[in-house]
Amino acid sequence: MLRDKNIEVTLISDDTINLYPYDDLSRDQIEFLRKNKPKLIHELKREKRFDRVWAMLEENPDLKRAFITDTTTDPDNVIVTIAVRNGYIYEMTIDHQKYDPFLILTMLDSNTFH
Repeated sequence: MLRDKNIEVTLISDDTINLYPYDDLSRDQIEFLRKNKPKLIHELKREKRFDRVWAMLEENPDLKRAFITDTTTDPDNVIVTIAVRNGYIYEMTIDHQKYDPFLILTMLDSNTFH
């Protein structure tokens, strides 16, 4: 909606977004953004995670897969973002109590994970 109208949306901090040019937004759009700010922030954080794992693959041509973990966005879960060189990217949420980073590494290193 916003990017289609050439409004730049940037995540400034965990709870702050910047919209530019702000003056181009209608009152209805501003009200919509206020009501949906948590969802917008959640999506911006997801985009940031996706960008990070893609960058890892671009910077390391020999890597087949890359992943990052986010332990702060969701208080109950770890978000694991995984990119596979053939163009797939996805996220998993794992309960903090059950998260085992060594198991994730083992899975990614195994030949059964594509």
